[in-house]
Amino acid sequence: MIPALRLYFLTRRAREKYLLLAFLLIGVLWWLSAFGTRAGAFWREQRSTGTTLAEQKLWLDQRETVQKSVQASAAQLEPGKTLDRAQLLDAVNQAAHEAGLRNNYGSSAATSEKSGDFTVHSVDYQVNGADFVMLQQFYLNLQKRAPYIGIERFGLSATRGNESKLTLQLRVTAVELPR
Repeated sequence: MIPALRLYFLTRRAREKYLLLAFLLIGVLWWLSAFGTRAGAFWREQRSTGTTLAEQKLWLDQRETVQKSVQASAAQLEPGKTLDRAQLLDAVNQAAHEAGLRNNYGSSAATSEKSGDFTVHSVDYQVNGADFVMLQQFYLNLQKRAPYIGIERFGLSATRGNESKLTLQLRVTAVELPR
C-alpha cells in the first residue's frame, strides 16, 4: 500500500503535491489540536481527583483525632438544651420576632442529617427589607443560643430600589443529641 501511495504522489504535478501536503498538514494539525484538548482535560481531571484523594486521605488519617474532638465537644453540650427540627425553627422565628422583624422573613422546611450519635438540623432563612440595626439584633439573639444554634452560611445584600434596606440569607443549624 505504501509503494502505491508513493507512486501516486510522485506521479502528480508539483501543484498537486503541494496541495496534498497542505491537506495532510491541516489534518495533522487538526488531530493534534483535538488530542491536546483531550489530554489537557484528562490532566486537569487527574490533578483534581488526586487533590481530592489526598484531602480524603488526610481526613482519614486524622480520623481518631477528629472523633476525639467531636466527642469532647459533644460532652460539653447538655442534651436537654439541644434542638430538634421544630424547636430550631421556633427558636429562629422567636429571635427574629424579638429583633423587631415582622412579616418580612421566611424559611424553608428544616432538613435533618443523621451523623453517628447526633442529628444535625438545618434551615434556610431569609429576611427581606430590614434595617441594619434589626438584623444586628437578630444576629445577637441567635448568638445567645450558641453553641446550640450555629450559622453555617451568611449572605447580606442591599435591597433593589432602596439601599437603606437589606436582605439577609442564612443557613442556621442545630445539633440534636439523644436524650
